[in-house]
Amino acid sequence: WDTPAREGDPRVFRVTGEHIEYDMRTREGLVVGDGSIFVNLPPAKQGAAGARERAPGQITLGSEGTTRFRWKRRMAIERQYDDVFRITMESGIEVLHAGARPDDTLSMTCDTLEAIVKRPLEKADASGAARDAGGSGRAGGVDLGGPAELLGVKGTGRVLIRTPEQDVECGSFDYSVVTGVATLTAEEGRSVVIAVKGQPSPIRAQQVVWDLRSGRLQVVKASGTAGR
Repeated sequence: WDTPAREGDPRVFRVTGEHIEYDMRTREGLVVGDGSIFVNLPPAKQGAAGARERAPGQITLGSEGTTRFRWKRRMAIERQYDDVFRITMESGIEVLHAGARPDDTLSMTCDTLEAIVKRPLEKADASGAARDAGGSGRAGGVDLGGPAELLGVKGTGRVLIRTPEQDVECGSFDYSVVTGVATLTAEEGRSVVIAVKGQPSPIRAQQVVWDLRSGRLQVVKASGTAGR
């Protein structure tokens, strides 16, 4: 929760899987086999009323709402520096996001995914995680909550994205939660393909910058002769 009174929805960052290893000292972890991460980020109080005023098609991936990450092979949490961690997920990746508004939804599939997360340590985190982990190598879940914050998400390999306004195919999706901007890059010999609702033909390019908050798409590298 964001307040001592524990009002509203709590902030949640929970890992589940068949085989979980978690080091309480380093705060690094590993899931072997399939598993998932569930993130719940309640909207700020001042933003709740303003949610209805946002532009149609705005996606709040990583900044508010719920996001679930699933994988089939492996997931690892590794410290990068200070309280910043890299989470790597492998094989059969699925991302499902739902914000406060009905049109604030996104789904994505890809081969691999990296998420950068800031996890400032709180005293309550250690005791809570220890209770939930149940020891290395056992099935279950580990609550890594507190003020966990997504900073960025990068999906690579056969990336397919669907929102209420766009259907996207690309080789990589590199998204900054801080700016709300993603760079879509094509695989070699292919194109980024974006089908926009209401437009008769899709956008094809080698690289596109996509502002998920405004819905604006900017082609920064045209397809040339390398289209699909």
